[in-house]
Amino acid sequence: MSAVLSGRSTDDAPAFPSGVTYDAAMSSRRLQRARALVRRATGKDLYPEPERLRTFAEDMFRTDPVAERFVDEVYCTLGLLLRLPAVTLVETLRRVSPTFRRLHEKVMCRHRENWHRWQSSGRPAEFAHGKGLRR
Repeated sequence: MSAVLSGRSTDDAPAFPSGVTYDAAMSSRRLQRARALVRRATGKDLYPEPERLRTFAEDMFRTDPVAERFVDEVYCTLGLLLRLPAVTLVETLRRVSPTFRRLHEKVMCRHRENWHRWQSSGRPAEFAHGKGLRR
């Protein structure tokens, strides 16, 4: 199913799909001639060094724990299913009860103001009209 990069032990080496034939391509005489020609003409190699390729392969499997947690919380099916009754209850109460509607508006307004303050990083709000866009 997968091929391991050469020069690495197989226990911690990142695996590529078997369609990635880097080692086979590197041993091709035709490719070696093309690489030599390009190297003579430009001083650069067509392919990355094996160490750079290994670093790239390892980075493909490294993840950001904060991003993973965000995806789990936001897009997790269980999270959506658990959120549905709460959202339904809040929306129903907001439409039925004027008191709850005022409270909800106050909370959401405060939430939007806090978000805007955080987003603008303390800069004053500026309105830039689209005068330059008119003909």
